[in-house]
Amino acid sequence: MLLQRTIINKENKEGCVILKKVFLSPLFKFPIPWMDDYYRNFNNLGIGWGHFIFTDENLKSKGNIKIFPMSSFEYIDLVEKKTGIKPYLPVPSRKIFDTRPAFGLIFEDYIKGCDFWGHTDFDTVLGNLDKYLTDELLSDCDLFSNDPKAVNGIFSLYRNNDFVNNLFKEHPEWIKIFQDEKHHVFEETEFSELVLKVKAEGRIRFIDRFWQEHDQQSDHRHIPKLRLEEDGSLINAVTGNEMMMFHFKITKPKYPIQ
Repeated sequence: MLLQRTIINKENKEGCVILKKVFLSPLFKFPIPWMDDYYRNFNNLGIGWGHFIFTDENLKSKGNIKIFPMSSFEYIDLVEKKTGIKPYLPVPSRKIFDTRPAFGLIFEDYIKGCDFWGHTDFDTVLGNLDKYLTDELLSDCDLFSNDPKAVNGIFSLYRNNDFVNNLFKEHPEWIKIFQDEKHHVFEETEFSELVLKVKAEGRIRFIDRFWQEHDQQSDHRHIPKLRLEEDGSLINAVTGNEMMMFHFKITKPKYPIQ
């Protein structure tokens, strides 16, 4: 059954039932030069969305973004405490992304009361997420990915329950992957294969879409062509089409929209 709650504050109509979705991001020794822009974009999403950042960078909580001071050593200790395995995590390194499918277990003490947790990247522009990820869609979903037939590292949501939070342990190689020096891109490769297998067995409700554009498309090459409407809708300024999110992988460090 879908977990819902009533939140009443000055930003929400009294008695409005919403789903609380929280992204989780460890961020160590890796400053993001466009972070002010990211704050502005994310805090335009509304109170149903949150982003918890665990970091040794000098960042402050603001709006829907909550900062938890944490060092990389403290994160490694936390992973070991929650999973029983001490991971290989050089810093800075993309290797930390291999622990993404375990975030629900690793950060379980921080996400109590949340309906969904997720992982994302900072080189994104988010549109009106509520247009796409409606309560109706999520009510029949245990794991949502914005990528066809795979878990998407830059945008995925997981239902916050024991089965989903511990699903990564069903992969026979998860311990080896956590301790391997190689970056496996676990969430998008081995773990994705596991999710598709579990879906075929009828044990998880997995929904995949592709509601994004990126800066390797011809419309956006060199300079992304984006427009953000007052209601938060993110528009391709060339085609007029709306998207849920935009990934600017190759046009960093400039944030692609003002």
